[in-house]
Amino acid sequence: MKDVTLKEFGNERRMIKRRCKQAIITRWCMIAMGGLVMIFLMKAWLQFYPLWISSTDITAGRWKSNVTLPIGQGTATGHKDVTLSTTPPPPPTTIGAHNQQSAMTKTNGYYVNLTMDISQFKYNLMSIIPVTIVEATTVIILDHNGASISSKPQITNHIDFRHTLPHHQVISAGSYTSRRRVNSYYYIVLDNPLPPGHYYIGFNLTSKMTSQLIQRYMRPRAMLDRKGDPNLDHSCRSVENEAVAVHMHKFAHNKQTIMKLLPCFDGRNNIEVDFRILLTAHKGYRHGWSAEETQKVYINGNKISYEYGPFRLTLPRLFVALKSAADLLINKDSINKHNVISKMMTFRANPLSIQKETYKLHIDVLEGIKSLKEKPSLRVVKQKWGYPYNKHFLIINWNATLAPGDVDYVAIFNQIPQSPFDYLSHQYYWISMAGRNTIVTDAVYKPNSLYYIVYYTFKRDFNHSNNFYFIPMEMICIYNNITSLSAMDDGFGYATQPHPKIPPHHVNIQLTKEANTKSQDNQTYTRHYPFLTASGQHTLDFTVDLSLTFNLNWYNPHDVGKWDYVAIYNHDPKNVRGYIANQWCWVSNYKTGFCNTAVKFNRQYSNYIAYISYNFQSKKYVIEEVMKYPNHSHWMSDLKDLIRKVKLRDLIIPGTHDSACYHMKFSLAMSWTQTQSETFENQLLDGIRYFDLRTEYIKGSQDIFHFVHNTWLTTATVPKFLHLVKTFISTNQEVIILDFNHFYYFNATIHDGLIALIMKFIGNDMAPITFTQNVTIGKMWNQNKRIIVAYTSKAQSLKNRNNNKLWPTIRSVWPDVDKVSNAKKKLNKEVNHYHNSLWVVQGILTPLSESVLPYSVQHLANNINPNLNTWLEYDWLHKSINIVISDFYLGNNVVSIAVQRNRALGSALNETIV
Repeated sequence: MKDVTLKEFGNERRMIKRRCKQAIITRWCMIAMGGLVMIFLMKAWLQFYPLWISSTDITAGRWKSNVTLPIGQGTATGHKDVTLSTTPPPPPTTIGAHNQQSAMTKTNGYYVNLTMDISQFKYNLMSIIPVTIVEATTVIILDHNGASISSKPQITNHIDFRHTLPHHQVISAGSYTSRRRVNSYYYIVLDNPLPPGHYYIGFNLTSKMTSQLIQRYMRPRAMLDRKGDPNLDHSCRSVENEAVAVHMHKFAHNKQTIMKLLPCFDGRNNIEVDFRILLTAHKGYRHGWSAEETQKVYINGNKISYEYGPFRLTLPRLFVALKSAADLLINKDSINKHNVISKMMTFRANPLSIQKETYKLHIDVLEGIKSLKEKPSLRVVKQKWGYPYNKHFLIINWNATLAPGDVDYVAIFNQIPQSPFDYLSHQYYWISMAGRNTIVTDAVYKPNSLYYIVYYTFKRDFNHSNNFYFIPMEMICIYNNITSLSAMDDGFGYATQPHPKIPPHHVNIQLTKEANTKSQDNQTYTRHYPFLTASGQHTLDFTVDLSLTFNLNWYNPHDVGKWDYVAIYNHDPKNVRGYIANQWCWVSNYKTGFCNTAVKFNRQYSNYIAYISYNFQSKKYVIEEVMKYPNHSHWMSDLKDLIRKVKLRDLIIPGTHDSACYHMKFSLAMSWTQTQSETFENQLLDGIRYFDLRTEYIKGSQDIFHFVHNTWLTTATVPKFLHLVKTFISTNQEVIILDFNHFYYFNATIHDGLIALIMKFIGNDMAPITFTQNVTIGKMWNQNKRIIVAYTSKAQSLKNRNNNKLWPTIRSVWPDVDKVSNAKKKLNKEVNHYHNSLWVVQGILTPLSESVLPYSVQHLANNINPNLNTWLEYDWLHKSINIVISDFYLGNNVVSIAVQRNRALGSALNETIV
């Protein structure tokens, strides 16, 4: 054996180690390359799996069929079949030789059925895609676009999946993406060929309530159980309702969850959904939906089921409808609750009278009244008010981020309260009336006196589980160590203004500094032209406030006397003291020239508004201006001698937006679809002379022509409206414009049917288009042609394209904004535009997002309506205005302004001609 030196041994060892490293690196590289190859092959397999798995079907000639999607007409039957493009993704070359194609469609419509069983803590939501198989196939491919699908589909030939029907066996289903990753598809593979015919593909999401939700409500249930309540199920149904509702509420807010139910959702908002609801509950459950929406009622033992629908919705509105359904369960009987609250929330109501009122209410309504959930963090200070008061008043403040209950109030006591109603005389204040998180009281602070301030909310009394009561949420005691504010420390300057709670006849104006400075001056009075409007101020998420109350309005709000006030009377005022109790306000405290009252609107009674100022020379209050709530039922004939020579395009004509939307069939959609509070008849009596009309054709209905708001049905039908117009025009000398401008589910034949109906009722009264927009009102009177019918789709009809009694489209630019400032910019542009035909100013705001609605249409109308008055009276005073439309028109003064401006226009024209 050769001797190996130490040096040689080291070299050999290093060589062996180097070779081992190279072998290891080579092995890992081969593994990595093998992994990449496997990933590539797996990806390719997934890419073409649905085509590969059905290769035997292709060879057998079973991949020849096309699928078309029927667009429903609002019922399960009677839909139209519309053949759509059915080009599938390109198949692999090995399969392409067969020249066969898969069945595929781009979905344009859905049925969505929501089943809620409140008594069993569960719900089911099924989306159904109707398809028509033209030729036999075992594979259906649907346009998918990336939405995840969590449930296995069911296929049957009947839309009602609850029926015991044969379901076609699904072997496999899943998603895949095209080779270029441009489109995603969902495939369904069946065990046997699907013969030609109509089918429905259903996807389910079923959920039971979680254990946490059930445990959350076990305590009140156990309390009832221990008491041996014989009506346990009836008493606990509200608990179950809320548990289901909370879960539904979370579900309905999750758009991604809903997308799982709509597997072919492709991002387009115009996809239509036929939405049905089946609500099952205990037999005593009082549902909050309109009775007109209920299609069927089923009673089975101690359970009752209500079936609603179908309702035709677009995809964004489905999200809102689901949210509203969940919220309505949380706030059961919200409409009834709203009526109770609006009745309670008056200046005359006190907590004791409300407590007595609640004894008459059903427990479901009581549980629907929202209560405070957290501590309000009360803070009380005193503030010095100068002459004529020269006293300290208590100011109550609470957490600005607080979410108060519907009927919360704070009260002031001079001893520890034994009852919520033992407060000092009149020292209770409704939180909902505060406006801000501050209440200025008229409680005078006296040194060395104890005061207890308590915050109450209305909720279930857990000591008496079936009773609801005003429960104290926080109490604080104040004595001499109370913080004192100067006039401006509160940030609002309350103490520099007249006290909002102390009425004028309790104030000695001669003690004010104004009495010393103005007593020798010659007083000049600026006219304020007071007027009354009416609106619903308690706008809710799920309904509309139809308990309208009067509003006090006046112009020039920045040029008022500090001690001026306005008040509402139920008679022609001769004495400043005769106003309706507590229905007054200091005008200097309201910089917008607008103040709400609690006086219920009723056009049958006479109501007056008076503007009253203090005369420092005579040392008394005097009535400066009085305005009665007007009757404009025949304002045109009242101005007959003045406006006879005025051209139609120069006349200011008050109108309504979505005029028929005063009673919606689908109450869940009221807040964002109802635009008016008054019927057609009341609109005519109030002076409205332009009607914005949108019509839907309903096949098989007794009245096939209904008015709608973007496919949301109203209870108003075209024949009844035309009959009303005919009756009105026969007894009045008014000119009316009917603008038919939106049509849903119409074709040429249906257009001819609607036009024939119009001609039947009012054809003899319709003005011909030869009159043009330059026709004078006098000529329309002389020839007794006083109805103008604009028909946007005249050219789409077969028989009436040349009908000379149908006027062309009236220009009407939609602002499409939800802010008053943005609306003003859009409307200014339209007002300054040159118009040579009839045109419309749309004085409206629109909720911009229907998936999360921040406001109702009524809330937005309350924002813009007072501004619309100012724009017409001042900003556009010297502009040519034609037709003005608005939502909830009683909240503005457009009709009166139109009458005044038309009177002035007619007078000026007559003077010029003479």
